[in-house]
Amino acid sequence: MVRPSFEQIGVMSFYHPNGLIPSWEFAKKFAGDGGRVATLPDIVAARICDDKLEGFAWDNYFTTASAEYFGYSKKGNLILIVAHGIGPMSTIEGVKKAYSFQYNDKNCDNRGGRISQEEFCKLESGQYGEVSIIDLEALKKRYKYPFLEQLTGMDVSHEELMRARLGKKYLDYIRICLRFSEEAKIDLTEYPANIITMSDASNCPYLFQVLETNPGLAVCHLLSVGSPLVTHHQNSFDGQYITSLIHDVSCHEWSNGARFVGIKADAGSQSINPGTNDLDWCLEEKWKSLVTTREAPKNEKLGVRRLMDYGEYCFTEVPKVGERMDTGKPEFFVRLKKKVGPVVFFRTTIGGYHGFVKYGLNEIQVICPRQANAYEIISDWQSIQKNKRLKWHEAIIQFYKADIVTSEVYPDKDKILQNYEDTMRVLKIAY
Repeated sequence: MVRPSFEQIGVMSFYHPNGLIPSWEFAKKFAGDGGRVATLPDIVAARICDDKLEGFAWDNYFTTASAEYFGYSKKGNLILIVAHGIGPMSTIEGVKKAYSFQYNDKNCDNRGGRISQEEFCKLESGQYGEVSIIDLEALKKRYKYPFLEQLTGMDVSHEELMRARLGKKYLDYIRICLRFSEEAKIDLTEYPANIITMSDASNCPYLFQVLETNPGLAVCHLLSVGSPLVTHHQNSFDGQYITSLIHDVSCHEWSNGARFVGIKADAGSQSINPGTNDLDWCLEEKWKSLVTTREAPKNEKLGVRRLMDYGEYCFTEVPKVGERMDTGKPEFFVRLKKKVGPVVFFRTTIGGYHGFVKYGLNEIQVICPRQANAYEIISDWQSIQKNKRLKWHEAIIQFYKADIVTSEVYPDKDKILQNYEDTMRVLKIAY
């Protein structure tokens, strides 16, 4: 298969460490005029196109521009409304407004998103466009634990809510999920394969929401889809434990990580390009083309720097301030390094949770040989007890005299991700 040029890519993924808003905005900018942020049926179509369990579309979770709304119908019944790319949460402004119910609550008591009952009624009556409406009471009667149980392919094909969430290609999607189960050598001789968990939001479950607590408001979330994992669980037939290749289709909580997909207007049928998921690889492969030049101050004193391997090369690490974890970020390229003295056992007091190793560079400076300017941690960290309590972290350190190139700085991923154009420039260089 011929890899498309950067200009030919019509479907791209955007994860952002700062959460939902920049992820959505990057995807929207990529999509451009006439394009869109992918809905759940769009992700289903992309997964059908990918057709490989190890492919990017299947091996990652995605947040989508599909939304699910929960409230009272005009007749007073509890219903769910599924809308793909239309409605109050079809724009980033609408998404922020809905989830502000949670993130603006200073007491941290609110959960999930909210829209007005008026907007909910407009959705129900079709004023925003075609939606799917599911009676919640009828859904509850079909399952013992409606939003916890793992569903078989047959369950998914008959379940109104799953058909509404997945869209028109749900049968093709089910077939591929079942094929993946067979390829994963899941034993299907005694029980049918479970493929999907039909979830709601764990912090805002439908069955425990008292809508009268916030009168005049309906609950709402974006929809997300996970990646298939081999799972050991109880089946819904007789409670026996079985193994399944299963993934969840659920509601996106505000605090969850977000990965949106942008689709250009002329994209056609394409698999999903990894986009920002490839950013670390791009920086590692093309860092020489992306370094920032600097004029090092005269008589600059770098102090002792930790060395780290990044790809085939060695760099100093961006120094931390105070007693904290190492940054893990490369800064200056190291041309050569020469060992200074024997290895040293370094011990630091555990401060807080023992799983986080925190120490200050001043502790390293105390034991650093005079002719050394860098060090490398060459062992795993060990937790040491005293009086049956974890007291210290300990590791083996090697000191070096390093030839550090301070005239160039390794590209800062966090700064690149602050700007869409800078991010796309880096991705394009790597293609």
